[in-house]
Amino acid sequence: MQKRGQVTVFIILGIALLMFALALIYLNSYLATQEVKLNEENELQNILFEDSIKEYVHSCILSTTEAAILANSYSGGYFILPEKSTENLFDNVPYYSLNDKDLIPSNQTIANEIAKYVDAMLNYCMDNFTSFQNQGYKISEEKPQSKATLTSKKIIIRTNYPLTFSKGSSTTQLFNFIVSTPAPDFHQNIIMARKIIENQDKEVICLTCFSNLAFENDMVVNIFSNENDTSIFEIENKNYLINNENVRLRFATK
Repeated sequence: MQKRGQVTVFIILGIALLMFALALIYLNSYLATQEVKLNEENELQNILFEDSIKEYVHSCILSTTEAAILANSYSGGYFILPEKSTENLFDNVPYYSLNDKDLIPSNQTIANEIAKYVDAMLNYCMDNFTSFQNQGYKISEEKPQSKATLTSKKIIIRTNYPLTFSKGSSTTQLFNFIVSTPAPDFHQNIIMARKIIENQDKEVICLTCFSNLAFENDMVVNIFSNENDTSIFEIENKNYLINNENVRLRFATK
């Protein structure tokens, strides 16, 4: 009877140890599953957060690029006027032709000026990432460096803009952004300006040489005479609006 009692005790202990072991296995499995789920949720949140940053930066680069097209066009395609520009006017413009010398900027020069505008003005749209700071994120940024490409159909902006967002143990880093916006009418304005420069001589502006082109593209070309034999040209494309404002390319000849 004593031996049977001992055997029974051992069996009970064995069953208890087995149940304890099974419980540990289940607990470890459950904790591992929860950890995997938590990691997946954190990863998903990081992806969604990264996407929200990209969308925010992209929208700012796009709106700043559009503002650059509008503002730079009014200054003959320049962010900062070149040395050979008009003086003492309310809104000075660059000379595209001066003393029979062709000074009209190349597509790449115009693109570079757009990139300069974007780099200088982008922070105004970013607003120091206030909306993200209000969510508890610490943000470090470096100055943006953009390169622009102007084609017959669009403008492409490639911006290197190192950003770091930190919150708790989570860190998100972004560097490069690419944005493009349709700009066939902007390119057409430049073509029109080149036609004007090509079809004028020392004393006479050939209006009929580019009037047909202006009519075909629904453009208006205004010419304002100024003292010292300077003429101010303003090319306006009726179909080209940015922020409900017509894009006007302005330049001078002398």
